[in-house]
Amino acid sequence: PTSSLNPQQVQVNAHQVQKNQENDRNKDGSSSVALRQLLPRLVSDELQLYFTRITHAITTNPDAAVTRLAQDPGIQELIPFFVQYITKTVHQNIQKTEKCQLMIHCIDALIRNRNVHLELFLDQILPCVLTCIVATRIGSPGENHWLLRDEASDVLGRICSLFGDKYGNLRGKVIQILCKALDGTQLGRCYGAIVAITIFGPSAVDAFILPLVGYWQVWEEAMQTATKEDRFDLERCQDAFLHAMAVFVGNVSDTEQSNRLEYEKLSKVFGNALVPLFSKPHSESLYAECFI
Repeated sequence: PTSSLNPQQVQVNAHQVQKNQENDRNKDGSSSVALRQLLPRLVSDELQLYFTRITHAITTNPDAAVTRLAQDPGIQELIPFFVQYITKTVHQNIQKTEKCQLMIHCIDALIRNRNVHLELFLDQILPCVLTCIVATRIGSPGENHWLLRDEASDVLGRICSLFGDKYGNLRGKVIQILCKALDGTQLGRCYGAIVAITIFGPSAVDAFILPLVGYWQVWEEAMQTATKEDRFDLERCQDAFLHAMAVFVGNVSDTEQSNRLEYEKLSKVFGNALVPLFSKPHSESLYAECFI
């Protein structure tokens, strides 16, 4: 069934409910309860039932729920409620990696749904995704927050690819936020920023990652006294940096490499760690010459 409600008005009303519920201390269920109380006044019975079933399935059968969000038509009127549900779940459960990961999957599903228009909700979706990339601490010790940062970075890239042409300053603003997280000492945060910036391609790597080669030496020195856990974190940051270098080297010409890369300086910093990246015969010989 269709509704005569203006989607923008639905969004305003949903925002008002969120504001009224800010002091609710029941963080496990207050979000979905408030939304369900508002639904009867804004959408049809059929859509109310759909929303209830999907939010329930997200916790009981997540794969099926994500598939439905990615494929089902006719759910535009529910987007304000799904967005609010997702963003509140992330912000209230940032220490629960799996739950945040599931919300990122839901955002990705909505992005892929060609029947859904998310332009009005980017101001809510982007902070949620960026939080999952560059938050200082995500999850409990031992949880794989690295995978969450990877997946959120991929979703961020898709958002910017889908809406970047329509909103010309979108990529610039996102990269500006990511650059603020490029702190070589906050390892999880720095890892997320490097991975996300790399998503934007060799030009972004050239402008924002290559100038940070000094971090490699800092991480190498930290390795000498690091615990097993800290060593793993340092290695993940190094892996992200090497991947960024690979994206740059693999997507620019030999001439550009020669103009932008100081092979001798890089050889002193990275040693032979970069040799596998220079697969082109000419560039490989230039880098290898630094060891002769």
